[in-house]
Formats: sequence, structure tokens, C-alpha cells
Amino acid sequence: MKIKELQKAIQELPFNKRMKPDLLGLKNDNVEKLYQGIKKGKIQSEEEAIQEIYPSNRFPSQSLWKLKENLIERIGNSAFLLLTKDYFSSYEWAKIQTYKLYVIFKIFSFTPFRTLAKYYGEKAFFLAQKYHVSDLCLSSAIELGILFGLVIRDEESFKFYNEMVDKYFEILQVEIKLEKILITFLPKLAIKKWASPSEEEETRKIISIVNNLYKKGTSHNIEWYSAFILSNCHLRLKEYDEATEICNNCLKNLNSFNFKVHETLLFIFESKKIPGLLINGNFKEAEISITKCLDIVPKNSRNLLIAKQLEILISFYKKDYTIAFNIVKSIYKDLKPESEIFEVYNAYASILTNRHFRLRRFLNQVPVFSRDKKGMNINILIIEILEYLRKKIYSKVIDRTAALERYSYRYLIDDKSTYRSYQFFQIILCLEKGAFCKKEVDPLAEPYLQALKEHPLSKAQQDYELEVVPYEHLWEFVRSCLR
Repeated sequence: MKIKELQKAIQELPFNKRMKPDLLGLKNDNVEKLYQGIKKGKIQSEEEAIQEIYPSNRFPSQSLWKLKENLIERIGNSAFLLLTKDYFSSYEWAKIQTYKLYVIFKIFSFTPFRTLAKYYGEKAFFLAQKYHVSDLCLSSAIELGILFGLVIRDEESFKFYNEMVDKYFEILQVEIKLEKILITFLPKLAIKKWASPSEEEETRKIISIVNNLYKKGTSHNIEWYSAFILSNCHLRLKEYDEATEICNNCLKNLNSFNFKVHETLLFIFESKKIPGLLINGNFKEAEISITKCLDIVPKNSRNLLIAKQLEILISFYKKDYTIAFNIVKSIYKDLKPESEIFEVYNAYASILTNRHFRLRRFLNQVPVFSRDKKGMNINILIIEILEYLRKKIYSKVIDRTAALERYSYRYLIDDKSTYRSYQFFQIILCLEKGAFCKKEVDPLAEPYLQALKEHPLSKAQQDYELEVVPYEHLWEFVRSCLR
């Protein structure tokens, strides 16, 4: 490990006032000198370390390498001093204690200290069993079976742990199969969240495989692996009710375990319900879920921004544009987000509440989204038109009409994932033809409004994030800006 990496590693550790070098076992003067130099920023490179510690050494590079290894080993050995209970969730800490007991058991199993080996082995097994740490259940059951069968000669205990080996071997096999499906499935989900007709068969095959593997209450991992895969599969197929039911059942089962599961899992399955609830118009349930999400998620977690995104979308879908605006402003004040999606939210919220909005600044703030021609760039173009309409600068809308028409035919017309966006663009193109007059525009826009009605969000083959504000709502705003 280079000095730069070691410096980063030391900075990442949660040192506190109690953490003195002697607690790390830094009795060697040079090890302590290296540690203090890196921690205080006096040593930032190999050259500086050699100059500070080995100015006259014949083989300084080799000596420094050994010294760095010594420091890394000291930090590793002191992990339980450095990383306290407060640093982890209760479930993570329980798993750490389980692994700690198992390591102590393994160490004693290589010695004549059978009583200690037996004590730590059984304690590790039953703690692993309590917290559903299946790999440790299997490993400790195998080791304990050997200990009781060949060394202690306890036939009853030997039989028990042999049965546990069979049980946890089967459980671990299922967990590994589900984990493999999960790892294979995640990249596809990252590319797009809905399944095209050609992908539907594969998605339904995954659902069938997971349903056959799943056994309720078998293990913590089986429960959430299965629910995560199944809920995402149903969301990809636009089967929102099924996805919501899976999430509800998973939350119920996770909360039924005799230990507190990780808050992130509760957040994942509570938040996964929201897109379907929104699209189906079940705003009350969506608000209940987002309240739970905000209660669960830690204030310094990146999941807080995800929760805030969902909270903003709920406000947009409910036409509570002022609430959306206030949430966006509080996010910029307290969380300072870097994602361009919040620029889009701010633009919509500002325009729809008739507040100050700088279009040119906005266009400069979304360089990544502007390259996503079949995705978020659609929102950028819509925002530009909405701002001109709000200010009744109809000439600017006319100037953009030809470009919008070319854009819609080039990027939107032949893709089912942009079907609704294409229809809304056609409505925008009707504005000039109708001289921005409601009486003239209404009949021209009617066929496209009907197309949106016949292809609601619940049936649209598009990511729910694409339509930040439903086009039906945007049409109401557009119409209010006409003569």
C-alpha cells in the first residue's frame, strides 16, 4: 500500500480522542513516527517518509515497505478498538460479534484448549443461528461436528451438528443461487427498469425460478434476496400491485425476525412501493410510505436524497407544486445535491409556481442530461417551452417548433419507451398551428390527449422517473398560458 492510500485509510477510520498510538500497539518508534506523520499530513509520499524516518539507511525503500506493513497490521489487529458499536447498525454489529467468536473458536481449535474451543464454537454457532448468518452456521457446525465426533466423543452433540450441517448446507445453496440471480439481474436493471416484449419471457422465467427457491422465514438473506428480485421483476412488467404485495410481505417477514434488521433493507422495500402507488393514483398510501422512509433513513445517508426525490415526485403527481418547490429549496440548503435531477425538479417547481427562474443558468447546469436524447433531455426541452409559455414569449416557442418536430421524429416516434413523450411533443407543435389560442388549439390537441389517455402511465413502457410531472398535468399548465 502506497503512502497516499495509507493516508486515505487512516483518514477514513473513526478515530476519537481515546485513540492513542499505544492502543494501536505502536511501541516501535518508527511505526509511531510514520503513523503520526501520515495522520498529521507531514508525510504524504514515499520520498518524504524516507527523508523523515530513514535519511541514512542503506536500503530505505525496503525498510519503509516493512514499516508500512507493520503499521497496517497494527491497525488491522486493533479493528475492534477503532470500530465501536456506534459505528454500525445493530444487525451489522451482531454479525461482527458472530465472526469474532468464530475466529476465536478457530484459533482455539488448533490448540489443546478444548473447553475454550467448545465454548466459543457453540456460542458462535448459536449467535450465527439467531442472526441468520448461514455461512457461519455451516462452517461452525462442520467444525463442531468434528470436535464432538473425533475429539470430545460426544455422540449426541455430534449427531445434532451433523443435522445442522445438512440444514444450513441446503439454506446456503439457496442463498448462493439467489445471490447469483441478483448479481446477474442488477446490471440489466441499471440500464432500464422496464422489460421490453422480448425481455418479458426472461423476466417471467426469473420470477418462476425465485418462487421455486423461496421458502418463507428460512433465512434473512433468502427473504430479502427473493423479495428484491421479485419486486423488481414485477415492476419491470408494470405489475405494480404484485410488486407492492411482495414488498409488504417482505417487510412483515423481516420485522417478524427476533432481531432488528438493517434499516437500509426496510428503506429499500418501503421505497419500492412508491412508484407503483403513484402511478396507480394511490397518493395516500404513497405518503404513508414516504413518511416511513424518512423516519428510517439516517440523516447522513445517501438514501436520504432518494427519499427526497420520491417525496418531490409525490408532490408533483398530486399537483402540490408549492410543496415540491419548498422541498427542493430545503434540499439545496441542507444537502447540497450534485445530481442534475434536482435542477430539473427545481425548474419544474419554479415554473409551475410562477417563481423566479433563470433558464440560461439551468441549461448550463444539465450537461449530462442534455446528452440523454431519449431520456432526461426530453424534460429539458419541455422546461424550455414551459418557461417561454409562462412569460407568453410565443415567438420563442415558434423558433423552437421546427427543431422540436425534427427531434420528435428522430428520437421519439418509433420507440415505445418514448410514446407518451412523442404525444406531448405533438401537443406542443399544435400551439403555433392554433395561434396560441385555446379555442383553436383544443381541437388540434385532442387526438394526442386521447392517445395519452389510452396509454396511461400504468401501461407505459418507460421508466417512471422520465415523466417528472405527468403530461396530463403539464397540458393543464400549457393551456392556462394560452390566449
